[in-house]
Amino acid sequence: MKLIIKKLLSFKVIGKFLEKFLYPFSKAYQLVLRINKTHLSTSIIEITKLSQELKSIKSKLKENLVVRNGIFTGMIYYNSVAAGSAFYPKILGSYEKEIANIIKNLIKRDYEIIVDIGCAEGYYAVGFARLFRNKPTKIVAFDIDKSARSLCSLNAKTNSVKIEIKEFCDSKKLEKLCNKKYSLIFIDAEGYELKILNKNTINKLKHCDFLVESHDFININSTEYLINSFENTHNIKIIKSKDDISKAYEYKFSELENLHLKTKYELLREQRPTIMKWIYAESKSN
Repeated sequence: MKLIIKKLLSFKVIGKFLEKFLYPFSKAYQLVLRINKTHLSTSIIEITKLSQELKSIKSKLKENLVVRNGIFTGMIYYNSVAAGSAFYPKILGSYEKEIANIIKNLIKRDYEIIVDIGCAEGYYAVGFARLFRNKPTKIVAFDIDKSARSLCSLNAKTNSVKIEIKEFCDSKKLEKLCNKKYSLIFIDAEGYELKILNKNTINKLKHCDFLVESHDFININSTEYLINSFENTHNIKIIKSKDDISKAYEYKFSELENLHLKTKYELLREQRPTIMKWIYAESKSN
C-alpha cells in the first residue's frame, strides 16, 4: 500500500491532490499512534512493576514455609506445593477463610475420629491433627491421588503429627470407620460427595458432624440433595464462599500491607469456578 501511494505521489497533478487529501488523515493516524505508544509504555511499566512486586512477595513467602494467619497458624509445609489448589492462600492462611469460625467451634468437641476425604497435601488433615494433638482424636485422611497422599505424609512428618492416610473411601468404609464413634467427617471430593453420602449412610452416622463442600457446578442438585439427606438427623448451616476480587479488597494481613490491589488478588485468589457452598451438618443427637 505504501509503495502504491508513493508511486501515485510521483505524478505531480495526482500527487498534489492525494497529498492534500491524505495529509489530515496522516496527521490523525500519527497522533493515534503516539497516544497508543504512550499508553502502551505506561502499561508495560506498570505490568513490569507489578510482576516484580508479585515475584518479590512470593519469594519471601517461600523463604519460610509456615502458615502465617488463620486457624492453622504455625503449620509448616514441607515444600511450596498444594495439590489441586492454590498454594499462596494456604501459606497466607486465607484459604477457605469462610469456614474458619465453624472450625474454631469444632476444636471444643471431643471427637474420637476426624475423617478428611479428599485431603490433597493435607492442609486440613495436618491442620486438624495439630489442633487436636492434645486430645486422643484419630485423624484419617483419604485421597485417590498418589502424589497428594505422598505430600500429605511429608507434611504430617514435618509437623510431627500422626495421620492415617488411605487411598479410597466409599459409603461402606465410612460407615465402618465411624460406627458408634463421635466423628467429624470433612469432605471436599470434587462432586464425589454425592456418591459417599446418602440418606441411609447419613442415618447410620447421625451421631457424627459433617462439613461438606458441595459442587453445584459439577451437579447443580448437589446442595439440594445434601440438604434433603441431612435435614432429618442434623441441624444444617450453609456457608457461601467469597469471590476472589472481594478477598483482595477485604482481607487484611500484615504480609499484604502496601501491596498493589492486583498483587493482593494474585496472592489470594483460589480460582473457584463459581461461588461455592459448604454444608455444616451438626448432629441433632449430640
